[in-house]
Amino acid sequence: YLRFVDSSDAAALAGWPVAAGGWWFPGSGWVQPPSLCSANLAAAGIAARFNTPVERIARIGTVWQLFDTAGAVVDQTETLILANGTGIRHFEAARSLPVRSARGQVSHLPAAADSVPRVVVCRLGYVSPAIDGVRCAGASFVADDEAPELRAEEHADNLAKLDFILPGFSATVDAAAGDGRVGFRPVSPDRLPMVGGVVASLALPPETPLADIPRQPGLYAVSGFGARGLVWSTIAAETLASRLDGDPHPIERDLADAIDPARFALRRARRSCAPEAD
Repeated sequence: YLRFVDSSDAAALAGWPVAAGGWWFPGSGWVQPPSLCSANLAAAGIAARFNTPVERIARIGTVWQLFDTAGAVVDQTETLILANGTGIRHFEAARSLPVRSARGQVSHLPAAADSVPRVVVCRLGYVSPAIDGVRCAGASFVADDEAPELRAEEHADNLAKLDFILPGFSATVDAAAGDGRVGFRPVSPDRLPMVGGVVASLALPPETPLADIPRQPGLYAVSGFGARGLVWSTIAAETLASRLDGDPHPIERDLADAIDPARFALRRARRSCAPEAD
């Protein structure tokens, strides 16, 4: 599952000289997020609806209704799970969640098929194997920056990270022929995800147990993954599904409490009534 390798073995695995040893995960791998999402949707028999902007949500009676930009109802449901990245901040019902946006730019570099490295190599950044003539390297992390354009300086930073991972590797890359992609990570203040029911009010007695905090009926959040969305999203989804179905949690109770979105409302209540220091 995991073993430490020295710099010589690490270089052999990477196919390129490296500056230090590291941890080798022989059973690990990498995935293309779009293909993973498509496979999950197909396996669950879910019909996805794209190009359907939701301007606002509102609880009407016993259901949540979703409205488009013209005010028409797009759909309605008894259980609404907000798993829309930084877009969760757009909805008034979820404003209690302190989600921040962190811009990330990935560089797409031209790469020949079967060229090294043939495994993912990480060291403060990452570089992927080649697929369809492209290798990914990155990524930048800029908090509270929502500009969508590609930036030359962040591309240069990614190449510097690439050389930190694989010394001298950027010299083999036609950087001018590369491209990239910009995305926005939903980040939480304590760097843990938010998985669970959305609170009904921020006005809480500071002694309220976490489990007793009132929630908005049928409204749940899955957010705050930061740069670890692929790592955490599956277990987060299973945790929430287990809670909704009344099944045993796949994680420990204290960990489930640590990722409960209501933790922020409780911390705020406790800070507001804390005595001032003399």
